[in-house]
Parts: sequence; C-alpha cells; structure tokens
Amino acid sequence: MCHEGEVTETVENLAAQFMARSNLPPKASDDAIHIALATVNRLDYLLTWNCKHIANAQI
Repeated sequence: MCHEGEVTETVENLAAQFMARSNLPPKASDDAIHIALATVNRLDYLLTWNCKHIANAQI
C-alpha cells in the first residue's frame, strides 16, 4: 500500500521520465521527485517557492 509522500518505484520511474523528457538539469533530481510525488498522489496543486526548476515556465 502506498502512503502519501512515500517514494515508491512508480514515483522514481516517473521522476526519471521527467528528467529524461524535460530540460530539468541533472541537479534537479530532487525537484523531479517532488513533482512525481504530487502527480502520483493526484494533487490538484503543488505549492512551491522553487522558481528555479518547479515553478519555471521555461522548464
């Protein structure tokens, strides 16, 4: 059973896809995990102050 916030294989695989298919830099792998966690847990919103990678319209 998956609990909210748990980094599962599904989350890790999705984060890897985000890293491979976006222009997130390699140092943003933790950010990809955060985005994947929000996606897998079906969150409607991801509130962030991270304007460098997560809330960056260019990325």
